[in-house]
Amino acid sequence: MNSNSSKSGLFLMELIMSILFFTLATTVCIQMFVKSHTLSEESVTLNHAVIICQSLADSFYGYDSDMNQIAGSYENAKYNESEQEICLYYDENFISEETSSATGFKVTGSLTEKEPNLYVFDISFIKNIDNNVIYSLSPVLYKQHSGK
Repeated sequence: MNSNSSKSGLFLMELIMSILFFTLATTVCIQMFVKSHTLSEESVTLNHAVIICQSLADSFYGYDSDMNQIAGSYENAKYNESEQEICLYYDENFISEETSSATGFKVTGSLTEKEPNLYVFDISFIKNIDNNVIYSLSPVLYKQHSGK
């Protein structure tokens, strides 16, 4: 009888070790899936941020830094003329909206004249929930005036 109980005890110990090993492996795999999902979401957000900021920069160049025309080319743009700043709001699905939402994003574009005829348009894509700047871009435009 002693040999049977020692064999069953050994088998039970092997079974417990196997369950422990598979539990640890499962935990590691779940953590990897969560991390990959987070990275994927961050990548999607960054891609949208780059596209939206680049679009705003193209408008800056296309409209020759005319803030009224730039703001007019975006459906829900808020233009503060005294501060030379444009604000755009997007929801968590990157759809333009009129007001800021807690889970959405804000894009700001502010125009400054560094030197005569040298304009810098600072663009920032910001996550509303923590005011974290996801992407920023600062296109520069030099306006040449004809010497007539």
